[in-house]
Amino acid sequence: MGTYNHQNRYVSLPSVDLNHLYRSLDILCEHKEMLEEQLFRKNRNLFKMKVDVVFYDVPTFHFESVKSDTLKDFGYN
Repeated sequence: MGTYNHQNRYVSLPSVDLNHLYRSLDILCEHKEMLEEQLFRKNRNLFKMKVDVVFYDVPTFHFESVKSDTLKDFGYN
């Protein structure tokens, strides 16, 4: 949604309707690994990076329960 709301920040690109953006997600998902690899290679070469380990952000996982165990506990993660 952020991409749609701030699309005016991208230079020389035509405006995109929200439904077209959503439709593109299926296509992007089909080629996700290839796109990630190409973006990584381009950035690595552009910034002359030597990469040993790559970290990425994962959204917070949330669940609710009335019982704690070794996997889940009460409070913030």
